[in-house]
Amino acid sequence: MKPKVVLSLIFLLAITLLATRGLWRPALIRSYDMEFHAARTANFYLALKSGQLPPRWAPNLNSSFGYPVFIFMYPLPYFFSTAFFLITHSFAWSLNLLLISIFLVTGLGTWLLAYQISKKAWLASMAGLIYTLSPYFLMTVYVKGAVAEALFMAILPWLWLALVTSQQQRRWYWQILWYSTLVMMLLAHHLSAMALIPVVVAWLFIHRRQNNWRLLIVAGLAGLTVQFFWLPMLIEKKLTIVSQNHLMTTYYQDFLSIKELIWSKWGYGGFTVGVANESFSKMLGPVLWIVVLIAGFLFWKKRRPKALWFWFGVFILSIFLMLPVSRFIWEIFSPLQFMQFPWRLLWLASWSGTMIFIYSKMNHWLIYAGILLFSLIALSWAKPAGYFEHDTHYWLEYPGTSTSLDELNPQWFDMVANMRSKQKILLRPDGEKFFSYRDQRQPDQWGESREELWTGTHIKYFVKLDRDGQVAQRTLYFPGWQAWVDGQRVEINYQDLEFPGRIFIPISAGEHQIEVKFTNQVWDRRLGDVLSVLGMLGFALMILAEVTGFEPAKP
Repeated sequence: MKPKVVLSLIFLLAITLLATRGLWRPALIRSYDMEFHAARTANFYLALKSGQLPPRWAPNLNSSFGYPVFIFMYPLPYFFSTAFFLITHSFAWSLNLLLISIFLVTGLGTWLLAYQISKKAWLASMAGLIYTLSPYFLMTVYVKGAVAEALFMAILPWLWLALVTSQQQRRWYWQILWYSTLVMMLLAHHLSAMALIPVVVAWLFIHRRQNNWRLLIVAGLAGLTVQFFWLPMLIEKKLTIVSQNHLMTTYYQDFLSIKELIWSKWGYGGFTVGVANESFSKMLGPVLWIVVLIAGFLFWKKRRPKALWFWFGVFILSIFLMLPVSRFIWEIFSPLQFMQFPWRLLWLASWSGTMIFIYSKMNHWLIYAGILLFSLIALSWAKPAGYFEHDTHYWLEYPGTSTSLDELNPQWFDMVANMRSKQKILLRPDGEKFFSYRDQRQPDQWGESREELWTGTHIKYFVKLDRDGQVAQRTLYFPGWQAWVDGQRVEINYQDLEFPGRIFIPISAGEHQIEVKFTNQVWDRRLGDVLSVLGMLGFALMILAEVTGFEPAKP
């Protein structure tokens, strides 16, 4: 590698490291989502420790009733943050190190992609600065604390590097990168992934190459591989109250104006101490607008590749969908409403603007000087509004749900009714009630109980009751929970009138051993797991055929 090339990469990574200076401490940044990510990481760790693979049940969330958050929330960020936790034994460091890694991976991936396309080292560095220090990326990290979305944006350059290179070269290692980045993208942030898939399909349709059929096969295998997450997420969401989330019906309140997209004051959305009525910036930023305008001017003066046409189209469409005039499209294509906020498409505008810069090959010192000047301004935003700290025990026993509106609770669960008792095990004879007419605060008790094992996903205890009755266990019921009494499988009742949604187990008079487990014995989870294994095996066989020289027949 030439010295100029190495120097340009070192320069980019050095500035990128400066943007992470607010993350090098054992405290979490004060932001919208960081508290939730720490709580989920703690429960992801507990789920793995108790033998869940993949984790689907958060055992200690929801006031220790448990919560099915990992059935519906992107697992990839928590695999990474849990790995960092095992190294550092700190949930703050685990998330901060993940964010630092995301910054570096984003810069390096953008540099490699830009250099692969342009063969210009300093242009590649400028592209890395444009994307990594884009206002939306910095806002995603330091204001929203949206680890999953930032990880998705970090994977994107690598995915596109694999795509464009695999179209030009038939090499098995590029197919591995294509498969890996597709899988990671689909597991990093599914809302953003749903917006990216049509872009990838459109690119393959417009840029037809001989290797495209292989890329489509690999994409199909990647799609199979992630079904352990996607299939249960799509099938089981109807069991929750997520459809009652008002954010999906009030999306029209979050359209942006052109003025906001060009420039808006940097803020932390109320997290800055002593600042009232603070909002946060949703701008694309002047650099990307200037880059797009210059590229547009050059576009008409000189014949440019159709890739530039493509990215101009993506840029214009992404801007259009964030404006109020596009509301009719959001109403026609209702899946768009799952994004909740139209301004979430700023990631797509930032990425397409970066690609316009790369393909237009703006190799001029004046443009580079402008990018560097904006980078210095952007570095002043690359810091949090403040920090907060809690010890490890707090995160392991976090009482909330880790979702803003508790929207992943099942429809049959009543939190208010269930919070009337904090006891893990309650016994009730048939024909009796826990609460008398006059006292609704403390439940009456019958019988005896002795706890043997309680991990949140695997529970054992002994009970003794002198009449036939039921055991009420302080656990939220969700499909997958199974119970055994003295080794015999019994049906769980979760529709009790006094404690709606709590696990109830019928027992006869006498002493019994109760065992309750959270399992994956649900048809969509079993099918998703099987499809994932088939996807991985299929891809492994495909790569083995490539390496050994086996030539499959073309379709």
